[in-house]
Amino acid sequence: MRLPRSGRSASARPQRPPTRCARPCRARTAASASLCEAYGFRRRTEAAIVEAGLVAATWSADLDDVAAVAAHVLASLEADIERARREFLELIEPGALDADPVLAATALAVVALQAVEQALPEYRSSALGPLGRTREAEAEARRTYKTEQGRRWYKHNPHGATPSPRQT
Repeated sequence: MRLPRSGRSASARPQRPPTRCARPCRARTAASASLCEAYGFRRRTEAAIVEAGLVAATWSADLDDVAAVAAHVLASLEADIERARREFLELIEPGALDADPVLAATALAVVALQAVEQALPEYRSSALGPLGRTREAEAEARRTYKTEQGRRWYKHNPHGATPSPRQT
């Protein structure tokens, strides 16, 4: 049985029409079927952007407007992507990508994906930080600490990070 999606989670995702690449795939595989490499990277980038928006919305103070948080994350990540593309284009020789437009599209799509993948761990850690400071998390940490102190090896080696080989 499928549960209906809530209106709030559906509005969090940026509503964009799917952009299919009209170019044929250079190396067809079972995974890519008829999609070019650049489209695959763009699709992964868009999925990572949506994930970052939803992760940012979990720790946001404004839980009623998840779409606004996702839009803010999208704008921030698009600025990061544009900066990464400019840096990439500065590093290569002028006209190097003009010879092969498929290679150029793929290279720019990979740069965009890398920019988003570099920003995603920061959003994840920002979401986990407040969760680790809740009363429930602190109570769990105290229970775990007391449990570890009660172990036999801790009594014999209280300042060691791991049990000594003799005590196990």
